[in-house]
Amino acid sequence: MYFKSMEVGSRMINNLVFKFAAMNAGKTMSIIATYYSYKEQGLGDKVLLIKPGKDSKGNKNIISRNGNTIPVDFLIDEQDNICEKLAYTLVTKDIKCILVDEAQFLREEHIKQLTDIVDYHNVDVICYGLRADFQGKLFPGSIGLFEYADIIEPLDLKARCKCGCIAIMNTRKVDNEFVFEGEQVAIDGVSNISYESLCRRCYKEEHKKYLEKQKVKKLVLGEIKNDN
Repeated sequence: MYFKSMEVGSRMINNLVFKFAAMNAGKTMSIIATYYSYKEQGLGDKVLLIKPGKDSKGNKNIISRNGNTIPVDFLIDEQDNICEKLAYTLVTKDIKCILVDEAQFLREEHIKQLTDIVDYHNVDVICYGLRADFQGKLFPGSIGLFEYADIIEPLDLKARCKCGCIAIMNTRKVDNEFVFEGEQVAIDGVSNISYESLCRRCYKEEHKKYLEKQKVKKLVLGEIKNDN
């Protein structure tokens, strides 16, 4: 769990790492376990935890589904420059690692800034997050991580679909009904929104059902003609 940098000649080789999995697979439990692993090595005060301010769940805490909680050191807002925001702490506290929760919500520019922290401050940065949204599209932060990360690892945490297969797709529910349209970011647990992980086949089946329901609604409203 503890991530150790490599030494090549007189230079430490640090890495930007992206660990991703579907929703409900245990990503947050993994980041908390990684934090405690550093702590057991006596490096707890050398680790920073950050997350996007866009993730309103838990406010300034990282909270796993089993109730474990750790405080976040910095919230990263849309307009923030991560290098500038962390500069003083990186220098004064001799930080060795930054753990990033919900990294998919970062901007691509934020990911480039994380590479500068890795390359010029000799700090490992480990990002945890989703690969794609409920429509199967990559998040901005995920795009940046796939482009710039030194190490990309699907987490060995297998969320299960309702059919029993491994779930790799994220779906959104509104009032417990699957939806495939809407804003890319909507935090689960807020209002009537929830998420469910599905295998690719079940995702396609639910998408097909959704399109059929939408067609019926439009027929009822007279927005499209019934050719029959």
